Amino acid sequence: MENNDLAKIIQKSGFAELYGNKSSYAKPNAQLNLEGRSHFATDSALRFFGARINSAHHTASGLLFFIVESSFLDMQKTRRGFRFHLFDIFGQELGNQELDQAVKTSEQARKAGYSFLDNFDLPKHYAQKLEDIARRAKREASEAQAIAQQITESEAIA
Repeated sequence: MENNDLAKIIQKSGFAELYGNKSSYAKPNAQLNLEGRSHFATDSALRFFGARINSAHHTASGLLFFIVESSFLDMQKTRRGFRFHLFDIFGQELGNQELDQAVKTSEQARKAGYSFLDNFDLPKHYAQKLEDIARRAKREASEAQAIAQQITESEAIA
C-alpha cells in the first residue's frame, strides 16, 4: 500500500492527526507536531539531555515525524554527536540512534534515518497498531459492560 493511501485511510479514521509543517523552525515544528503525543521535544526534556533539534519534518505523507538532534555524548559535556529519531502518528518512537551510534554530522544522521526507514514496513506497523487499539477498545467495552451490569444488579437488590 502506498503511503498516500495509508495516510488517507488513517486521516479519515480520526484515530490521530497526520504530521504537517507547523513552523519553518525545527524546534517549534517538532514541539507543535509532537505536542500531546510525546514529551521528546519539550523544553525540559531537551534541557535535561542537553539536546538541540537541528531538523524536524514530517515524512511518509505525514505518517511519520523525523528529527535530527545533536546532544552531549559524555557526562563532562565536552563532545556532541548527531542522531535521528522517528515517530509514528501516535507518538511512539519507531527508530533512533543510541548515544554510542551518534555520528559526526547532521547529514550522516539524516542518511541513517532514511536507511532505517527504507527497511521499515509502515503498513504492517500501522495494521498492528490499529489491531492493538481495537483489542484494547473491546476489552474496555467488555469491562464497562460488566461494571454497568454490577451496578444494575446491586440497585435491583437494594
